[in-house]
Amino acid sequence: MTAAEVSSGDGDAILAVIVAAATTAATAEGLDHRAAHRLAAAITDRLRRELGTLRVYIPAPSRAARDRAILAGLANGDSRQAIANRVGVHVTTVDRIARRHQAEREKNRRAHTGLGPAEWVL
Repeated sequence: MTAAEVSSGDGDAILAVIVAAATTAATAEGLDHRAAHRLAAAITDRLRRELGTLRVYIPAPSRAARDRAILAGLANGDSRQAIANRVGVHVTTVDRIARRHQAEREKNRRAHTGLGPAEWVL
């Protein structure tokens, strides 16, 4: 199921994603498929009872770990394509994170040189 299919606000589609994730996780932990499905059904039943009338926002995962992995790869001299493949992003994302990091470093460097407006005395 794609994000576009789920983002339409279809509660059943969202619950289907939760069922699939719970079933996969439970099976990976050693439960047989039937027990995993029962666990997933119990989870969705509780979600329906406790959150059934609410509009729930689920934030995307933090990108901080991804950005750190990209910067570490660049610091190690890895190619942009190798980093992109390893982290699971497009090469342009690697470039964007590198540019952002360079801009932050430049901003911090200027702020600590004593040449910024905060240090000017007229």
